[in-house]
Amino acid sequence: MRKRLFRLVALVCVVAALLPLLAACGGDAVTLITVNGIALKKSDMMLHLFTAKYAMYQESIEAGYMSFEDVYHLDEKTLSSEYSKGVSVRSYILQSATSSAISAMLYRAVAEEEGISLTKAEKASARQDVEDWINSLGGTAKYNTFLKENHVTENALYRYYCDMILGEKIQEEFGAYGKYEMTQEEKDSLYRDYLDSYYTVDYIYWSKRDTAVGLLLSDKEIAAKYSGAKECLSRLKAGEDFYTLRKEYSDEAYKTVTFCDGMVDELFGDTAMALRVNEFSNIVEDTENDCYYILHRIATTDEQWEKFYSSCVYSKFNAFMSDYGAKAEYVYKKAYTNLEFD
Repeated sequence: MRKRLFRLVALVCVVAALLPLLAACGGDAVTLITVNGIALKKSDMMLHLFTAKYAMYQESIEAGYMSFEDVYHLDEKTLSSEYSKGVSVRSYILQSATSSAISAMLYRAVAEEEGISLTKAEKASARQDVEDWINSLGGTAKYNTFLKENHVTENALYRYYCDMILGEKIQEEFGAYGKYEMTQEEKDSLYRDYLDSYYTVDYIYWSKRDTAVGLLLSDKEIAAKYSGAKECLSRLKAGEDFYTLRKEYSDEAYKTVTFCDGMVDELFGDTAMALRVNEFSNIVEDTENDCYYILHRIATTDEQWEKFYSSCVYSKFNAFMSDYGAKAEYVYKKAYTNLEFD
């Protein structure tokens, strides 16, 4: 419903590189900050402040504990309360919004240098995003209230969506056929990393619960499950085919699971990672998930490769933006120092 407005993860977080600059402020009332000469207007910043507040209280809003109006004007008690050690809610919101807003300015700067611009269709998409946001608020009257209470203009909202699209287009330059696409050498190196850190297993599974209704089985029934698992393990050790036995014994037909450390629960992961390829485990009792299983490790498949590679592409994009941000020129105006958003 809110396609881009609250996709804050799309804005590269460069706050670590920029925090030392936050104290460097000087004075203009219209522009708050310039980033490589590109101006961050107050209305732009006020929108980023709203999205930072919304992100903080989104769950409360969706649960009905807070309204948008509550977020528009947080009280002094809330703003001065501690968000984390030594950091007030006010400071956290300001830092989050500043990082997000500066990232948008960096997108504009990079796009200008790289000759990246929005097409007519992309501009129309941004305009549609504005319309979608108006509808999500409940119509024109509530939208006008949103603009007025947050000191935001419709142009600022449109620019926000355009910045999101610019960020996406810059990121595409790191993907297939882009200017900064991974070299074959880089891809080969990443694939070796993938094979070194990902494991693939399949397994035979016995549930201690009725698989139809989820109720825990009786002690006698659970004992029968364990007896079946021991029988299956004996047949495996005798050299019978794992997949034939899985079809005969397993309570559910599982596909292979490809994972790295931290993607599955610790017991499952530790057991699997201790196996060599083509080796199977002893019976594992998982008391937390009420089951028994026997794992069988096979050669790592490409099941997670695309996801892994995409994360590496995104990391390269982030590194590029962070490096660009660290080298950019920032001028903080007096209006930024005096900014109020409660």
